[in-house]
Amino acid sequence: GFGLIRESFPPKEFGKAFAAYGPAFGLGGILGPVIGGFLIEANIFDLGWRAVFLVNLPIGIVSYVLAAKYLPKNVPDKSVKIDLLGSFLVILASGMLVYPLIKGQEAGWPLWTFLMLGGSVAVFVLFAWLERVTEARGGTPLIDASIFKKRAYTFGIASLGLYFAGFTGVYLILTLFLQFGENFTSAEAGLGNIPIALGSAIGGTISGAFLADKIGGRFTLQIGAVIQLIGLGLMWVAVPSVDNFSIWQLVPALVISGIGTGLIAAPIFDTVLSTVDSRQSGSASGVLSAVQSVSSSVGVAIFGTVFFNFLVLGQADAGFRNALIVQFVLLVLFAIVSSVLPKRSSH
Repeated sequence: GFGLIRESFPPKEFGKAFAAYGPAFGLGGILGPVIGGFLIEANIFDLGWRAVFLVNLPIGIVSYVLAAKYLPKNVPDKSVKIDLLGSFLVILASGMLVYPLIKGQEAGWPLWTFLMLGGSVAVFVLFAWLERVTEARGGTPLIDASIFKKRAYTFGIASLGLYFAGFTGVYLILTLFLQFGENFTSAEAGLGNIPIALGSAIGGTISGAFLADKIGGRFTLQIGAVIQLIGLGLMWVAVPSVDNFSIWQLVPALVISGIGTGLIAAPIFDTVLSTVDSRQSGSASGVLSAVQSVSSSVGVAIFGTVFFNFLVLGQADAGFRNALIVQFVLLVLFAIVSSVLPKRSSH
């Protein structure tokens, strides 16, 4: 997504492009469980949960047609060589980080999970050293290491990681709580995400249309975090226990939380990328994309571990509320870390 935006828009229009990209990205992530729930409920071809992957077929076909028609056709630079070793190390390190987080809860956190986590850090360090060596020798590194010398960009990566870890994790737990705690069907649990999607669309529209331009990206991000915190507080109050529960208890809280999510989703990419020079935007956007994917996976693992630790005790409501505590911590950290970002985007 970032690379296509760079190729399709001049730098002065990045803000508008990301203002549309951010909410669409966030909205897609929220609507995914809704569509997935109905696909599982329909049990197409008796595929069970595997039916969720069928949604990629029509989306892929439509995307291919639209890309062929509208995306610019650029001549590839064949002189650029792919850093295969660097690519391999990133894949290896990411896998060593995510796999034990996903399997650790199920396996009871044996020694190998901690060894893999430590190994992932070592491989990331090796990757960073290799990139510096490659650049010093005049090669083409996978990442321009100089971007990490910019304090605002480094903090921007951290804020993006905190946002997506919490965003992905807490809304997943909502779906799990409705299914395992309240015995909703997969389709009904998916529908529980609609208030979030509605709020996200509202927040993204407000942020992208005028708020980020008027008060700046940094303040918009922090306002979004505060609104999400309010939504979390309302969710906490709305779910005192699993008894006599109705989804309508959560709707106001979910809409408010969604508005905060949308306010953040619209300007965060543009605000973070504005901290680097235009020549560094390729590496910077690639790192952002990788951090977004890895942090989302880490968020799923962390929130899932917290929730299922209580679910096995028959305390789905306690699992949900403790997941809200994790999200509270992540949002507070996000608000603090994002204060280092520039007040306004500049390209």
